[in-house]
Amino acid sequence: MKEYGHYYKKVPYEYIDVYRVLELFDVTDPCIQHAIKKLLVAGGRGHKNIEKDVREAIVSLNRRIDMWEEEKPKNAVFVDASGMSDSILTNDCTTLEDIEFVDYSTNFKVQTHSEK
Repeated sequence: MKEYGHYYKKVPYEYIDVYRVLELFDVTDPCIQHAIKKLLVAGGRGHKNIEKDVREAIVSLNRRIDMWEEEKPKNAVFVDASGMSDSILTNDCTTLEDIEFVDYSTNFKVQTHSEK
C-alpha cells in the first residue's frame, strides 16, 4: 500500500457515494467529475448501457481538453524587458485578449498580437 498510497483514502463512513469519492480525491473539475461519475457506474444504472456511458465520459473529457486549449494564449508576442519584440508564438488556442505577464525566469513580458 505504501507504494501506491495515493490511491487509498481512510473513510469514517460505512458507505460512500460517487460524490464522496470525488471529494476524497479532490476532483474539482466539473468535466472530469462527470466522466468519473459515468465510469464508476457505467452500464449499471439501468437505462443506459456501458458503451453509452463510456462514450458520454469521453465527450466530457474531450470538452475538458477543448477548454484547456481555449485557455491558452493565442498569437503571443514575447517582448523583453526593454520592450523589444523577440519572437512570435502562434498558438491558435484561445480568444483571450490583452494578456500580459512577465516570465521572471526569462525576464520576458508576454503580450497578445492585439497589443503589439
